[in-house]
Amino acid sequence: FPILYCKMHIRSTVIIVLFITLAPSITHAMSPRILTRESWGANESMGIKINSENSVEERAENHNHSNSSSVSEKEKKCLEMRRIAPEDFEVRMINTQDKLGNDLIWPRRYSKKVKVIVVHHTGEKETPKSNSLSGIEKVRAIYKGHTQTNGWGDIGYHYLVDKDGKIYEGRAGGDNVVGAHVYCANVGTISVAMIGNFQRRYPSEKQLSSLRWLLIELTNKYRIRPSGKTVFRGERISTIVTHRDLAATQCAGRNVQRLMNSIRTTVAQRDYEKSILPKDKASSRISRRGTGKKTYEREIPRRVRDKVQNYLKKYGKPKR
Repeated sequence: FPILYCKMHIRSTVIIVLFITLAPSITHAMSPRILTRESWGANESMGIKINSENSVEERAENHNHSNSSSVSEKEKKCLEMRRIAPEDFEVRMINTQDKLGNDLIWPRRYSKKVKVIVVHHTGEKETPKSNSLSGIEKVRAIYKGHTQTNGWGDIGYHYLVDKDGKIYEGRAGGDNVVGAHVYCANVGTISVAMIGNFQRRYPSEKQLSSLRWLLIELTNKYRIRPSGKTVFRGERISTIVTHRDLAATQCAGRNVQRLMNSIRTTVAQRDYEKSILPKDKASSRISRRGTGKKTYEREIPRRVRDKVQNYLKKYGKPKR
C-alpha cells in the first residue's frame, strides 16, 4: 500500500506541475491576438509629409487665437479645460520623424500618463456592399480616410475590433502615443473602436469578447482601475468611457452605451467570455433576396430566431 500510494502521489504531482506549466500557454493560445499594421497592410508612406502644412490637430488644439471673436464655443470650452487642468494636456515627448528619418504629417506626441480608455464605433452607414467587405478591407478604408481625407497622417484610433473579434493595431508609435479620436481629449487617453454602427444593432458576441479582452490588457498595462473613477480635464469621470461621455456625439452608438456598465464590471472581473448582450437580442447574418450572394447584418430578437429554427426542424426547409 505505501508503494502504491507513493506512485499515485508522484503521478498526481507530475500532472499538477504540467498543468501549471502549460495553462498560461493554453490560455494565451485561446486569447485573441492583435494584427500588426504590417499584417493588415498599412501603407506607411501615407503618413510622410510632402509639404510644411501643420496637422489638423495642431491647428485645432494648439493654435493661438489672436481674434477672440473667431473662436467657436467648442474651442472656448477646450481653452477653459486647458486652463483648469493643464497637466492633462502635457506631453512628455514629440517625434517629428519616423524610424527612417522621414518627416511625419502628424508628429507623434506621447502622453505623460494615460488616465482614460475611450470606446468608439466607426459609425459608417451599413449597406450590403460595405458588409461584404472583410475586416482588413474595412480597416484599410478607415486608415485611408483618416490619413488622406482628414489629413491626420495616420489612423485616429489606437485599436480596432471587427465583427469576428479580430483586433487590429491602429495608430503607430507604441505605448502612450497620442491618437486623434476625441477633440480636446486626445492626450491622456487610449481609444478602441469597434467596427460598425451600433445605433440600431448590437455588436457581435465575438466583438464584445475581444473588446473586453483588449480592455483587460490595456488596464493592466496602464495601471487603470476598470470600474474606478479619475479626474480628467477638471471633471470626475469613469476610467472606461465612450466618445459620447466626452463630447457631443452619438458615438459609440446607443446600444454600446447601454452595455457600458456591464463592460466595466466584466473587465474589472477579468472576464471577457461572459455574454452581456440582452437575452432577447442576437446579431444574425441574413441574406437578402435580390442581392445575389451579398448579405447584410441586422438585429433579430432571439425569440423570433428560435421560432424559425424550431419550424425548420419540425417541417424542414419550405420548397419554392
